Amino acid sequence: MQIRGLSAEWIGREEARFGSGEYTVRKRYRSPRGPIEVLGPTVLEEGSHQYTLNMIVPSNMSPSYSGKRCSTQHMLELRLRIPWWLDRRAIFELPVELGAGSVRYPGEPIVFASRSGGLEARKPYIEGSLATDVVAPGDVLRGAIALLNTEHNRYTKVTVSLVGTEVLKDRRRHEQREARRLSVDIETRNPGEGESYSLGLRLPRTLATSARGALWSLRWSFEVIAKIRLGRDESLIVPITVAPAHLHSDAPKQLPAPTVGSARQRALWKSVAASLGFESYASKMQAAVGEVSVEIERQQVGRRGWSLTATLRFPSLRLDACVKEASILKGTSFGSMKVGEGSWARNHFVSARSEGQSQEFFLALAPHLANFTTVRMDDVHLHLERADSGLRRRRLSDFVMSARSAAEALGQARSLVHPPSEFQANFADWSEFAAGLGSTVEPGDMSIEGSYRGLAVQLGHRWSGESFSASTIGIVGLTKQSADDCFAIEAEEGASLVASDVHGGAVPSPELLEPALLGATSFSSGPEEDWLELPLQVSPADIKARLAALAKYSRKRAKLAGPYR
Repeated sequence: MQIRGLSAEWIGREEARFGSGEYTVRKRYRSPRGPIEVLGPTVLEEGSHQYTLNMIVPSNMSPSYSGKRCSTQHMLELRLRIPWWLDRRAIFELPVELGAGSVRYPGEPIVFASRSGGLEARKPYIEGSLATDVVAPGDVLRGAIALLNTEHNRYTKVTVSLVGTEVLKDRRRHEQREARRLSVDIETRNPGEGESYSLGLRLPRTLATSARGALWSLRWSFEVIAKIRLGRDESLIVPITVAPAHLHSDAPKQLPAPTVGSARQRALWKSVAASLGFESYASKMQAAVGEVSVEIERQQVGRRGWSLTATLRFPSLRLDACVKEASILKGTSFGSMKVGEGSWARNHFVSARSEGQSQEFFLALAPHLANFTTVRMDDVHLHLERADSGLRRRRLSDFVMSARSAAEALGQARSLVHPPSEFQANFADWSEFAAGLGSTVEPGDMSIEGSYRGLAVQLGHRWSGESFSASTIGIVGLTKQSADDCFAIEAEEGASLVASDVHGGAVPSPELLEPALLGATSFSSGPEEDWLELPLQVSPADIKARLAALAKYSRKRAKLAGPYR
């Protein structure tokens, strides 16, 4: 049979239906590919003939798809041209899939949340993860979901879905319609804060691939909806990719989904703590910075929501220090110590027993407190707070480093505490006296705790509201006396005590106290201690002489204690 030739043409047809009902508009598109000549003019002998056809398939060709409102069909049309007769035509449908190089598979683990700004006060919050953001038909989509702020939101159920959306577009129109949804429900009545729920969703082997054409695209997303009783439901949507089905058999073993909720928080805190030299215990971090211990935790503070808090504990400053948020009546212009010009100084009230003693200390410390929204301080504690959920590595690390910086600054600033004005002239003498007791003098209130000839000694000074007015010296930790043997005496105004003023049920040799009582204003003998109060003008040398007499008396008194005295 004489023929003029045999040609082949690859035909790609797309269709999209916009609108609905009587307003439906169909848009069609045909791929612009011309015919390829397979065979030229010749004579075909009777029988069967085979010919080889080679065609290059473009890498960006959209795959075959038949959806609710759009479709793509690929066909091969063969045309046999016969002289003086009708041409013979045959059309074959060609299923087209995306190639292995068209998508990254198996993808990467992802972690996501329902609010981009992080955990907010009292508002519902979902945290989730997927083992991979690229899946193939036949895979199991694995993940985890955690619910937070459970104290303020009554979660009843969580629905997780894989949703396919057809996006139709041309020059004048743009529409999105849901094409397929695979869902599973998770019962979550009375969930714990940050409690994690694992999930696994088996994908059908017939699931359509993520793809796009000239008129449409098919997009897949992972959707989570948390039902809340007496409240607005919380939801999130995360885009994922469905890879070609033929990749499923070659996929490596899938890793578990990243941890979320309280489990992720514990892992994050442990990691941050280790990197910054802290130790992690459950939901806390602890470290020692010199003499300052630092403890960091996260707390839910009423309507303000979650906050990171750092509590610094240290040996007493003995300054009667107070730092707190300024109120309308106690701002920087109403009695607060001048500690700088910034907003932190304006928003906090700072005071101490003596401004001259402590101002340099607070001026050195204040710049390291400016990064915190709330600061409270006394002589032994410094409380630092910042509004933050503590669930993001960078912000958590910044808070921990700021708390450590404040602890280091506090330790260094202690050296700037001056002795009270009443003691500055002879501070060296007091330091020498303290060294003789195996101790040091605290510049804040000039107190000393040491030992004298095996007896525990405490020295202090009484503050009268505007200045120091008296010194007290005591021997403590004695053998316990009976209540009948305890007494206290005070000198009349303008006078001083003498040994004859000492009396009691078992007073041992009152004359031993004579050197100690000279010029003293009061003396008390308690169950386990003896205390002597003196005028402030006494010198360290005078205190040492009185201490020797008081020690003799206390030691003899201790020997008389007990049932066999």
